[in-house]
Amino acid sequence: MMKEEVENSGSTARDHLANERTFLAWCRTGMSFLGAGIALFSSYELLDDRGTSLHADSGKGVCQGGWRVIEPAGLMILNSGVFVTYATVHYFRVQRALARGMFPQNKIGLVSVVLATSSSSLLALYLMASDRDIMIEKIKSKRAHT
Repeated sequence: MMKEEVENSGSTARDHLANERTFLAWCRTGMSFLGAGIALFSSYELLDDRGTSLHADSGKGVCQGGWRVIEPAGLMILNSGVFVTYATVHYFRVQRALARGMFPQNKIGLVSVVLATSSSSLLALYLMASDRDIMIEKIKSKRAHT
């Protein structure tokens, strides 16, 4: 990036530093979603369509539970991308406006990001809960037949 010096008159430095802090806060939230997606993906046993552990060669054998987490983890990682993309676009938009002595209000973008990430997070929770119920039923039916 090119270094650019701006005259520090009035609240110029404070405004630019506040914009930078806001950008970093949005990125931190995005990285939290990324961490949640990765943790979710790595925390649970991966199962194939028959309910067999994909880690059977590690000596664990057939898994007696566990959730399929690829879709919910993917949604969390998608949320990360949404947050970081929004943060980057908004940061540079505000930088350009501050250079002109203006400040853009961004109500629609903020509401859009919050609605999109909230709905995909709720969908991820629903997918995990519904898959958990399906897996419990499969385990009960296996036990009933043995």
